[in-house]
Amino acid sequence: MRLDRRAVTAGGLALLVPSRAFASDVRVYIADGDLATGPFSEQEIRKRIKSQAEAARTLVWHQGMADWAMATDVPALAALIASLPAQTPLDFEALILGRWIINDAMLIAGDETQSGGSLIPGWAQMQINNDKTYTSKAYAQWVNRFFRPVPTPPLQPGQVPVRPPMQLVDNTVTYTMSGSGKYWVEPVDATRFDLVLIGTNKITTNDKPEKPKAIDDKIEFTVIGPDHLLSKKGENFRRQSS
Repeated sequence: MRLDRRAVTAGGLALLVPSRAFASDVRVYIADGDLATGPFSEQEIRKRIKSQAEAARTLVWHQGMADWAMATDVPALAALIASLPAQTPLDFEALILGRWIINDAMLIAGDETQSGGSLIPGWAQMQINNDKTYTSKAYAQWVNRFFRPVPTPPLQPGQVPVRPPMQLVDNTVTYTMSGSGKYWVEPVDATRFDLVLIGTNKITTNDKPEKPKAIDDKIEFTVIGPDHLLSKKGENFRRQSS
């Protein structure tokens, strides 16, 4: 049906909406592009207009109105609109799907970097699937710097021992990780959510595989944008195009 109030009036079959959010006997239609859709019950309107911000850009019409108007300008909808959140809640379940990558100087090395190591920026990647499974990969290097005695020849008979000089040594450690398992999302507020991971990580350090490690992790994210998540640790996760 085209967006024409006369066509809507003639359409018949409009539902009466007996709700305190509406004036008596109001018939509500919602514009979808250049088409008129409806009529809708209060519950159906709430599914289509999820926030006051969305209401401010949604055209509606009911019998008795001279023309279509934004939902926020329709007195019959005032109570309903006032009960909606200011902004449309984010769908974290849909937002998280896809491949995410970190290119920061990551915190992968954990305790090692806190003991004086120098982290060489690496990367981490996480694939979130719509069947509630995930896979992950990571790569990093860090350099442990320490002092050790310079090798000296054995003492000769009668020679007085002296303290050997110290030399600075760099030990480079290469770290790779692959993981997989299940996940779920727990909303925190309008822009934050927890990503809970239950799975197994396989870690290799300097080409030596370690015993697979079971993980039960929770990462708190703040949504910066549709393609940018910031973890509570300060890691920037950015969506990677396929």
